[in-house]
Amino acid sequence: MSGRHAVAHDPRPNVLLLVTDDQTLHDLAVMPNVQGMIGGQGATFANSFANNPLCCPARASVLTGQYSHNHGVLTNATAAGGGFPAFDDSSTL
Repeated sequence: MSGRHAVAHDPRPNVLLLVTDDQTLHDLAVMPNVQGMIGGQGATFANSFANNPLCCPARASVLTGQYSHNHGVLTNATAAGGGFPAFDDSSTL
């Protein structure tokens, strides 16, 4: 069986979201191939913002479409309502 016949056509777009942590513009300077693929074949945002300065709550907001006080991930720490344990993936987009 050929692979082209094994997959049904899906009209939905194929989206891949890459998220990095603690990466500066200087870090990309040593990865020109990656920088070229992201800029040349992907999407870059010249003017954007995060709804929370902490990475765990901000990422949970991207995945759920909700603000931190609604999805419950309030900190990066696993204690006190934060981190991955606080993330409820049943409410993701």
